Amino acid sequence: MLRLLGLTATPLPTRWSFTPSVWCSAVLPFTEENAARENAIGAGCTLFHNATEARVAWVQVPASQPDRASAFSLEINAEHFDGSYLSLAIAIPARYRRAIDRKSIISIAIQALGMPDLQASLRMNVKRGPNTYDNWHQINLNDQAQIIEFDMSNFGINPAGADNMWLDFMVTQTGTCQFAINTLSISHRLRLEF
Repeated sequence: MLRLLGLTATPLPTRWSFTPSVWCSAVLPFTEENAARENAIGAGCTLFHNATEARVAWVQVPASQPDRASAFSLEINAEHFDGSYLSLAIAIPARYRRAIDRKSIISIAIQALGMPDLQASLRMNVKRGPNTYDNWHQINLNDQAQIIEFDMSNFGINPAGADNMWLDFMVTQTGTCQFAINTLSISHRLRLEF
């Protein structure tokens, strides 16, 4: 996976890895010109926003470059965005999160392109019992491959794993927001201990 993204680091052994459906297979519908405040995009991905007047649109398009690591890209356009957040939530399936404990590292391989000065973050969310824990990382929107890692020792996970877990791609500024997520995959490995 790292080689496909143009990274030279030797990948550490992973326990699991997956690409959400919107980046690896065609979804139906493949576009929405006026997305509701909660709008499912394929299996396991949901677009959330709280805009009142803005038109929020998304479209899944085939990869335009042969060296892309994913078969599809997701483009999102919010004109005159007047809300406080726009979030693409990506669920971590139960069969994967059962293996997660405090020794786990969750890696996000992402390649995204956005308007100049547009800021975006990845937020990992873990629900265990009545508590929800989260951690944020800002990402670059320059269409360069990057790896974002979340250390699960910072979350309230016990040996039984997480009750629920999801990743948010977040944009929180107003105005016109245009961006494309060209590659996104999620993997799990154990932290090296000496």
